[in-house]
Amino acid sequence: IILCSYGYSDGALALARNIYEQMIILAFFESKRGSPAFDSYINDYFLDYDVQRLRALRHYHDLRGETKEIELLSAELQEIKKKVGKDIKGEYWWADKANFAGIVEAVIGSQQDKMKKRFIRLLCKAYILSRSA
Repeated sequence: IILCSYGYSDGALALARNIYEQMIILAFFESKRGSPAFDSYINDYFLDYDVQRLRALRHYHDLRGETKEIELLSAELQEIKKKVGKDIKGEYWWADKANFAGIVEAVIGSQQDKMKKRFIRLLCKAYILSRSA
């Protein structure tokens, strides 16, 4: 509200989207807490930082036409892929989901309380609308 009152409505929306995304990710982890694969989800989540960094560096070197660096970075990504034993495509590979919507659906599906399900669905609609604004 303060950001909006000072003319930073885009910043307020970006912050709200980020908070929503973090809430969903935490709810996803909470839903997997009792799972035997819980530690794997956590480890892969932190490993995703390296994946994102390597992808960004690869893109940077691609723009500069530096093929040797691209090959080295691609090799590092392949090592991570071997280490985790699954595909590392997309932003949410660590959750075995193709996209953020997949995580949202998993969180909604894990909720027993109808009011919580409805609340998360409403937040999701607001999130989608804010991204198109």
